[in-house]
Order: sequence, then C-alpha cells, then structure tokens
Amino acid sequence: WLLVWNNNDGSNLEIKDKRTPITIAVSKDEGRTWEKIKNIHADPDGWYCYIAIHFVDNKNILLSYCAGSQSQKTHLAVTENTLLHIKWLYE
Repeated sequence: WLLVWNNNDGSNLEIKDKRTPITIAVSKDEGRTWEKIKNIHADPDGWYCYIAIHFVDNKNILLSYCAGSQSQKTHLAVTENTLLHIKWLYE
C-alpha cells in the first residue's frame, strides 16, 4: 500500500494547522504499519493538498497536487506534478 499525506500532527508549532509537509510511505501489511517514510516537500510556507496518485510503467509514481505558498497567498492556485522512482521510495 502507498500513502501520501500531510504528516503534521500539530506538535511542531511552526507548521501547526498548515498543509505541510507532504509525505509518502509504504505498508507491507495492509496499513497496519508504515515504513520508508519520506518527505516529498517540507517547505514550512508550502501548501500541499488534494493529491492524485498514478502508477506509471511499474517503475514510477506520478503525483499531482495543489502546491501553493501561504506567504504569496497561492494556496490552491498552483498545480504540482512530481514523478518519483519507486526504487527511490525503497532506498
């Protein structure tokens, strides 16, 4: 299983109540535990949400999501596309 989410529990006051960071993880036991947890973007000013996931050719993961800036007030105005190699996820 693959999970992409805003890994923000509110304990870091700098990013509390913000949609950052955007994080990815995998589970080998149907979601009971998660491993290979990595931040894709961790800009404290970033705004990452509404994630779409597409697997490409069994080697890549294509993510598309809103990725604005809080200081520039572009919260939902920017669409980001990120291509990740599955190999990178397991490193």
